[in-house]
Amino acid sequence: MPKAVFQDIYRDLKDKIQNGVYPYQTFLPSEAALIQVYSCSRNTVRRALQMLADDVYVQPLHGKGVRVVWQLTKT
Repeated sequence: MPKAVFQDIYRDLKDKIQNGVYPYQTFLPSEAALIQVYSCSRNTVRRALQMLADDVYVQPLHGKGVRVVWQLTKT
């Protein structure tokens, strides 16, 4: 059974957030840009973004984009 593309996108974006490529309070690229980067459909990108929101890595803001809300905590 083939692996779902949205899971790969989710994992990649999650890793980029955790590694500081997309720091706290910055916005992710637009859906259109992510569609180009990952060569997939809008629905696939939206599914990955929804998973990130469910896991509290990002917060969608209507009319603005998707903001990173995950923050690396120093221990």
